[in-house]
Amino acid sequence: MKTIKYLFFSVIFVSFFSCEVEMENIVTENAAQGGVTLQLQGGGQIFGAPADGTDLENSTVDFSDVALDLNVIERFAFGDVVKYELLKSLNGGMESVVAEIADLPLNLSYASIDDFMSGTEVSDSDDLRIGDTFKFRTRITKQNGEQYFIHDGGPDSGTFSISVACAADLSGTYLMTNSVCTSEVMVTITGNPDGSWYASTADGGLLQFCSSNPTLENNGTFSVSCGAVQPSGDLAFCPGYGIGCILGGTWDESTGTLNMTHGNGFFSWADAEYTSTYIRQ
Repeated sequence: MKTIKYLFFSVIFVSFFSCEVEMENIVTENAAQGGVTLQLQGGGQIFGAPADGTDLENSTVDFSDVALDLNVIERFAFGDVVKYELLKSLNGGMESVVAEIADLPLNLSYASIDDFMSGTEVSDSDDLRIGDTFKFRTRITKQNGEQYFIHDGGPDSGTFSISVACAADLSGTYLMTNSVCTSEVMVTITGNPDGSWYASTADGGLLQFCSSNPTLENNGTFSVSCGAVQPSGDLAFCPGYGIGCILGGTWDESTGTLNMTHGNGFFSWADAEYTSTYIRQ
């Protein structure tokens, strides 16, 4: 059996290496190059019901809960920044400036789907589909005209994305089991600002409760769209180790039951794919 005890050393090494590359790579347009680190705080939702739940790609959406409240916060700055801007795009399309200010904080609030569409290529909500994604990112302009973006991801990320989704509420405490071992464990699932979900144990318990590594929590984030769990590698020990990566699954709102299929690319004594079940208590 492979051992997990080397994980900490590998993670630390990769973290230092990634940081060094990012700071030296001018192509990333990291705003730290311009003497500023920012944070985009807040959240929102774009919830609706598809007219045809079996054909999400072509079905129009009847929107219900739509809101956004974002704040651009300055964490560290020096130099001659003359302008902060918040840019928006839809599905990776053209970007438009939706807010700008000379000094932070900067706030952006939406209360309708028309607010979200404004400044994009789409002007009719009937053209939006489940899964369409609006992306916001921050840009700074210095006195000499140079412009910088903050990179995606990390604690100082200046980027926020939110997708059109079916209304769902997975928050709560769950009894978690899996198809590998006989563990029955209580875990919590909470909502993230972008409409995704965070599970204190997201791999069904393979790492912490089926192996000899009880102190290692494989927590993570996943999304649910109209009852379908979307594939996710956003687990603590999925990248680099392949432990518990979410391949898909289902969510039953009426019974509070979450079923997921996971990948296992690390432990030789477990199948390459296994399942987990979370039942809300």
